[in-house]
Amino acid sequence: MSDIEKGDKDGLDVDVDQRVATGVDKEAEARPELVFEGKYGGRAAGVMKALFSMGVEARGIERVPEDQRVPKGAFDNTWMWFSVNAVLTTVPIGVLGQEFFTLTLPHAIATILCFAALGCACTAFISTLGPQTGLRTMVISRYSGGFAGGIIFSILNILTQLGFSVTCVILGGQTLASVNGVLPLAAGVVIVSVCSLIICFFGYEYLHHWERYAWIVLTCIFCMIYGLGSEGGYDISAQKASEDVGRNLAGDVLSFGGIVFGSCSGWAPVAADYNVKLPANTSTHRVFWLTFIGLFIPICFVEILGATLMTITDPAYTAAFEEGSTGGLLAQVLSPWGGFGKFLLVLLGLSVISNNVPNTYSAALSIQTLWKPFERIPRLAEEHFMFRQPGGRLGGYDLEGYNSPTSLPPGYACIFAICCGIAGAVVGMAETYYTGPIALLVAKPYGGDLGFEFSAVFSGIVYPIARYFEIKHFGR
Repeated sequence: MSDIEKGDKDGLDVDVDQRVATGVDKEAEARPELVFEGKYGGRAAGVMKALFSMGVEARGIERVPEDQRVPKGAFDNTWMWFSVNAVLTTVPIGVLGQEFFTLTLPHAIATILCFAALGCACTAFISTLGPQTGLRTMVISRYSGGFAGGIIFSILNILTQLGFSVTCVILGGQTLASVNGVLPLAAGVVIVSVCSLIICFFGYEYLHHWERYAWIVLTCIFCMIYGLGSEGGYDISAQKASEDVGRNLAGDVLSFGGIVFGSCSGWAPVAADYNVKLPANTSTHRVFWLTFIGLFIPICFVEILGATLMTITDPAYTAAFEEGSTGGLLAQVLSPWGGFGKFLLVLLGLSVISNNVPNTYSAALSIQTLWKPFERIPRLAEEHFMFRQPGGRLGGYDLEGYNSPTSLPPGYACIFAICCGIAGAVVGMAETYYTGPIALLVAKPYGGDLGFEFSAVFSGIVYPIARYFEIKHFGR
């Protein structure tokens, strides 16, 4: 029996006291597939070994050691985010600019470009922490909030990703069911869900392989839709008569901008999950810009498509939108191509798989951070710059202590900052069910959504002050 088959125990064993102190299982980090095989006996072990030999990912939230990183694939970051966002679910976001906020096309485009840039920058920064630490995003959050704060972040992330997943599979299922009226909605939902789960089951490498190419076909389809839409007649001044002015216009821009910002920054809680296998010395600037480009271009391209389609004034197109919302409008745009147009509509319905895969994959990783036994299932900016820089108060990241509560912050500062951020969001938000007092100062009666801005300001001011005293008292 070779050393690999034996588990290379001489090289992988770690002192028990060290494992208890740091919470890190070096064997699980280095060869997670051997650990899983060892936990199951008989046929189960054989099945696990066969699955791993097929390429199924065994690694969960364990850190990826430096000697298992690959000095290539940085551009996978770009292609992955391109595929994730060049999908059907991005189109309705652009539609909202005119549907609910009555913005003209130029104002909608300007809002999309500006707020998307801010949101993409947030996600791109978090992405740079993956190669630096070799850790998943929710595990990195422990260095700011400790185990308690990390659990809060993980629960919120699980709920967010599951919410996105539900939206994806329902929209994809509805699109597939609407092609000829024969396929039941439930069957469409099952098709999208199963395809997503298969890719997630195989894990990191297969996920990147899928996302590396999925964007090509979808980008071509969206270019066709831009062209076909002209048959209905684009009118860039179509919403001019109904657009608000003055402070009400400012409120519309802020509210729509908040939605656009969220469509970009919503990926931040999972951004580091997909480049943990890049070497630690990979340029942070390179990772940042490759991620930024992979997000910004498709999001703006597809959201602006949604906004542009809303300028069509042909009665057949407006009726299609009133009856079937965005899906009905897209079906009408593709209708001149007959059967081929329906085929493209099927591809658009299946495109949500690319969007749903990272939601599902990262939700599973977040579940593992809640409780250590869940790790057996196969499958932050201020802290970084102010406290974790070399030579700073904490001198960087203790990468041996990511799984040890006693090596991580107690989390009081983080939890307090979260509460203050929620308070900022409440006073600044403008939603259909509630409008905060500060939002009402922008415009009445609907307000202007400043929720994410005030949340960032409140938590951004409170966290470094609270964290300073936390470090001073606890030393970590």
